[in-house]
Amino acid sequence: MTDGATPAIPAGWYPDPSGTGGLRWWDGNAWTDHVAPDAPTAPPAPPYDAGPPYLAAPPYGGAPPYGAAPPYGAAPPYGAAPEASVPDGTPVSTVWIWLVVFLPLLNLLGLLAVNPSTLFPTDFGFVGGDPLVPYRLMTIDPWFFVLSALSYVALGAVVWFSYLDYAALGRLGYPRRFHWAWSFIALVLTPLVYPIGRSVVVHRQSGRGYGPMWAAIGVAVVSFVIAALWAVWLIIAAFEFTAAITPS
Repeated sequence: MTDGATPAIPAGWYPDPSGTGGLRWWDGNAWTDHVAPDAPTAPPAPPYDAGPPYLAAPPYGGAPPYGAAPPYGAAPPYGAAPEASVPDGTPVSTVWIWLVVFLPLLNLLGLLAVNPSTLFPTDFGFVGGDPLVPYRLMTIDPWFFVLSALSYVALGAVVWFSYLDYAALGRLGYPRRFHWAWSFIALVLTPLVYPIGRSVVVHRQSGRGYGPMWAAIGVAVVSFVIAALWAVWLIIAAFEFTAAITPS
């Protein structure tokens, strides 16, 4: 059995019972004269600062989708040369290109040398009952053959002048030129190919130079209209001739 005695208080520093606010030494049996100031109370620790919230990366799919960059081909391909150009004020025309443009008008001269009224005459009489008289009266102006030959010479000159224009553009400093050999198409189809191609290439480098192209198109349109009107005149004369030689 226990005797119920109060357990002894171990020796140590305790708050001074006299109320000094300091500490006094307890030797285990009684208070001693040894005192000490009370230990300063540590200031409370500041609350935990979590700092700015962690910036999470955008969720999957929030970033630009694959392929959002410019598609292939939007940038100039590797090794592509910059667009060629010439200094401002560089001439865009030569005397040779204007000869190329207007020489095809000579083709009309051979056409206009033929008068359908003389080709198909209607004022004749049957001499001695000869039915071939109307056909013997059909005549063609000799200048038709001369001018027709000159028209072919003019087409050959178109090729030569195209070459001279090509060379002149090189001397003017054009790094890119429409090749003069395209003018050979004038011998079989149309003389428009070189003036149009040449004007487009010159315009890309100088910002000007469409004049020869529009002039060549205008010459082609005028030539077509005159040839069409002449063809109508020829058809009318042929019908009148046929009616004149047909016995009524």
